Amino acid sequence: MILHLNPRTPLVFQGAATAILYAHVGGAFVGLVSGGAALIVRKGQRLHRLTGNLFFAAMLVMSGVGALVAPFLSEGQAPNTMMGAFTFYLVSTGWAVVRRRPSQTGRFEVGAAALAGVLAACCVTYVWLRTQTLHPLPPPEGPVLEVLAGLVTLAAVFDIRMIHAGGLSGAARVTRHLWRMTLALFIAALSFAGQPKVIPTFLRDSPLVFLPAVVVLISLIYWLARTRLVPITRHARIRTSSHSLEPAAWEGCSLADNYVTSLGVRDDRTRPRLPYVTGGRDAGRR
Repeated sequence: MILHLNPRTPLVFQGAATAILYAHVGGAFVGLVSGGAALIVRKGQRLHRLTGNLFFAAMLVMSGVGALVAPFLSEGQAPNTMMGAFTFYLVSTGWAVVRRRPSQTGRFEVGAAALAGVLAACCVTYVWLRTQTLHPLPPPEGPVLEVLAGLVTLAAVFDIRMIHAGGLSGAARVTRHLWRMTLALFIAALSFAGQPKVIPTFLRDSPLVFLPAVVVLISLIYWLARTRLVPITRHARIRTSSHSLEPAAWEGCSLADNYVTSLGVRDDRTRPRLPYVTGGRDAGRR
């Protein structure tokens, strides 16, 4: 992302253009490094929070600058503007969900849902208009924009459901944080792979440039499976082994409430405790 200025442009504007470029590139580099570190370190610990906050700030700078500057570049920058705005939205909402108390929403969530709705409408409209022209977008740009339109629409629907439910807690809360932050990192990694000027010459035509994006995508699938599928299997085992419990013992015990996620986000205040059972119907009850 380079702003091409006339040589006679005042030095103040030239300096501003250079600062914008360094902010965008620097934010992307810091975001990739800190985001990768956040995926590796133990979740919920101090180091994870530190790297996560650094990733949050860096990605806001990178995506915000990209979304605001792209319209002033050459023609055909609408996809970059929408991608930058979507990344900004993902990081903001992914960070906000763990800053909120469980089962709470506010004006920020309503505003984010409105932004997602507008962005989804823009993406769908743009994709539809491009399909009606004599020269539709060629691969891979065309399919990428179609996937982007689907993801933005899905995110808007999730926002509306969350607001209607009055917020999220437990595994659902962690999942929202997880997929939004990791998807933003995936977009940044793909953008990096598409910038030949920052890639060493011997790697420019190599599929290895997509390796960081592939690793992030695999990590996203792994953590989603661990966060959503592991509690389901644990819950099934608990119900099987505790079939002799009185029905009242399970009253109010939802899957999310009884699962302490491996990402370190706990909702102990709303987590009911089950009776301790070692044998028959009433044996070992405490």
